[in-house]
Amino acid sequence: MPFIAVGAFSYVLFLIYDINSVKANLPALRLLFGLGTVLLGCSSVAVAFLSRGFAHAATPVFAAVAAAFLALTIYSLFFALPPKSTYIDGQPKLCATGMYALCRHPGVLWLTLMYATVFGALPCTLTLVGGLIFSALDVLYALFQDVWTFPRIFPEYGEYKRSVPFLLPSPASVRLAVSGRAAVPCDNDKNG
Repeated sequence: MPFIAVGAFSYVLFLIYDINSVKANLPALRLLFGLGTVLLGCSSVAVAFLSRGFAHAATPVFAAVAAAFLALTIYSLFFALPPKSTYIDGQPKLCATGMYALCRHPGVLWLTLMYATVFGALPCTLTLVGGLIFSALDVLYALFQDVWTFPRIFPEYGEYKRSVPFLLPSPASVRLAVSGRAAVPCDNDKNG
């Protein structure tokens, strides 16, 4: 269970990163998002490995689907958004196209589905508890961002919230995401 505690601690780092983004925007604290991501990733790998080991995956199909959801998570956080302005320079721009027209927090959606399919591939208490805790913390973090962080960073976030669902895509948001149109007019460095 220490790996689950380390993964849970990563969300403390994410919160400090967000608070810094709004309050002080200190360059040293911008590194906390990356550090939290590494801690969560290592914790997730450790939980999966300790459950039974990758070589003994009970269901390879679930493992492949989990890998696809992991790829979607990485794409949502580091490619659909301009990484330099979002995570390094501290000058994020609201992205309202592609993944971010699908729902406001696509990384949470894909990460939660990844943990569910990891449990399908490696069913045991450790993958279940780890996946539930990490997913719940991710949803709580997204709620914090939705209510506190993003409205303070992005002037057009209120309109974006009215136009795009929180976590679960709707038929209209799927059409919007596929069309490539922006959910709200904003200054995107890069389309998602």
